[in-house]
Amino acid sequence: MIISIYGKTEEEANERKNKIFEVFEKDVLAVTPGKLYIGDYYLNCYIVEGTISKYYQQGRYLAKEVKIVTDTPVWIKETTYHFYVEYVTGESFYPYGYPYDYSNGLFIRSITNNHYTDINFELIIYGPALNPTIFIKGHPYTVNTDLLAGEYLTINSALKTIIKTKINGKKINEFHRRSKEYSVFKLIEQGQNPVSWSKEFSFDLTLFYERSEPAWI
Repeated sequence: MIISIYGKTEEEANERKNKIFEVFEKDVLAVTPGKLYIGDYYLNCYIVEGTISKYYQQGRYLAKEVKIVTDTPVWIKETTYHFYVEYVTGESFYPYGYPYDYSNGLFIRSITNNHYTDINFELIIYGPALNPTIFIKGHPYTVNTDLLAGEYLTINSALKTIIKTKINGKKINEFHRRSKEYSVFKLIEQGQNPVSWSKEFSFDLTLFYERSEPAWI
């Protein structure tokens, strides 16, 4: 990829060159990929090995060719739904009717996967919650753990991780506390997916729309 850096003065241009290098280098040193965006889609990657292809206008303009390196060559678009203790907001929910199912004590809403295939997701459950279970299209996502107020649990289907974050920021691996009967990493199916839970805790559900190239807009 070729990037262009320009400043009104040579000093301003140099500041921008240094800043861009530091942003790229920080990801490499931390061994944590950054996000390269095109529209609503991003690629998890590193940017390395810069070579100068053009340098003129008294040092105020620089065209630099860089290499993009990634372990996961897919472009991702995220859509997040927010489910609260008392109410739910998001996209594609039922526009009418009672959201409470009095037969089983579950609060019911719906999400829509309008991708051309089943997709990965990230689920963040906020404490307090004891052995939280969320049903998505009838499939239970359960982790047998106790979340205190201020703690949260993150389930990522792509990474196959279940992490509890405590109030002090400490991360705890809760993979062994997942339900063994029903997979908590089951992908979100195409189309409309009813979502139900006890309404006793809040959670966020993020859908990952993945493509080998960003969608044309």
